Amino acid sequence: RRVVSGHFGTRNAAIGDSLVEQFQVLLSYNSKDKPAVMELKKQLVDHGLTVWFDEEQLTPGIPWQSELEQAIRASQSIAVMVGGYGVGPWQDEEVRAALQFAVQDKRRVIPVLLPGCPGASGLPVFLSSRVWVDLSRGTTEDALARLIWGIKGKKPDAPAVAPASTPSAVTTI
Repeated sequence: RRVVSGHFGTRNAAIGDSLVEQFQVLLSYNSKDKPAVMELKKQLVDHGLTVWFDEEQLTPGIPWQSELEQAIRASQSIAVMVGGYGVGPWQDEEVRAALQFAVQDKRRVIPVLLPGCPGASGLPVFLSSRVWVDLSRGTTEDALARLIWGIKGKKPDAPAVAPASTPSAVTTI
């Protein structure tokens, strides 16, 4: 049983006998990339996003696989982190599930290239067809804004830019 009003419109979704909080993004990652992912998670939360991160959401004493499945179902988007270690075995399962939801209900699946990733060539075939966010040289404000755009599905407003000063007189030679 799954009760969700609108397209990801409720805060909670009833799945089976448990109640699952809705998240804007689930972070899928290889455990070897955890330090970089934890830092990125903090930045996303600082920007006001609700982020599903396994260490903070998995309940002790409950089978983690079923909780992970519920979290994938309840997340509006999935950010797939790929670093120098590639996609881990459980992460591969998460990617498969995320891509299934992408086809079924147009859920956003965002490949994120972390430091050490060999570029788009390091992405699994079905993930490489999606527009990725490149954090391979570190997290810049522009790259973070692109990731947030992918998570929310809405392009952020362009920052206000002061007009360039114009010279009061032009000299020609």
